[in-house]
Amino acid sequence: MWAAWRNNVEMLTFLLDNGANIHILNHEGEHALDICVKRLSYNCALILKGKGLALKDEEFYKDKLDVEYDLPLFLQYVEENKVLDSTKIFFEKIKKEDEEYNNKDLVIDPRETWKQWIKRTATFEEPPMVERQELPEKKQPHKSFFSKVENYVNGINPYPPGHKWNKKSNKIMTDQQNNDQQEHLEVNDNEEEKAKFEEDKTEELHHLELDHSYEKENKKPTKKIDDEMIEVDLSKPKNIPNSLNG
Repeated sequence: MWAAWRNNVEMLTFLLDNGANIHILNHEGEHALDICVKRLSYNCALILKGKGLALKDEEFYKDKLDVEYDLPLFLQYVEENKVLDSTKIFFEKIKKEDEEYNNKDLVIDPRETWKQWIKRTATFEEPPMVERQELPEKKQPHKSFFSKVENYVNGINPYPPGHKWNKKSNKIMTDQQNNDQQEHLEVNDNEEEKAKFEEDKTEELHHLELDHSYEKENKKPTKKIDDEMIEVDLSKPKNIPNSLNG
């Protein structure tokens, strides 16, 4: 069971090859495959399922998991003997549900009675939550002093989004607007930079063409003497010694 608890495939395989009894139960009536389900030891679960151990119903494991994950999918894949490279797939549903839950505008339900409140507080239970839009106007949490205090104590702003006292929602809205504006500016900046680059490139090519034309027009003729190129400037007459003019 230790190998199943740790999802240690090598140790589990070694124990099975040496005659380990897979039908032993712990003090809670669980065998090694049940431990795999509780611990999300998927690879070991496939091995033990292949050795003849059977999975129990979903209800048996529901309140025994060491970590919350997609239990129905886990049981389905084990039954199908599906090989996986990672167990991340068992958290995708939970992650999606958490994101949807966090995106809701939830407040403490003000319709809770005093009797329910006293019982919940005495047993340290979580307060009942409800979406703000489901409450009528007169039941909105910011309309009651007690509801405001209770929401603030639990880290919830009782004021609706956009209200001057809901700085967090206002900040989120402002940040979103700033992000949109920044993206718009970045797009414009990119277009301006691209246009400037094209303009600079065109101007540079124009200058190169002018320089090439100038060099071509003012190129000096040359003659070859002793395998060396000597430039001769015909535009300026050379001084001839008088001894050679006779």
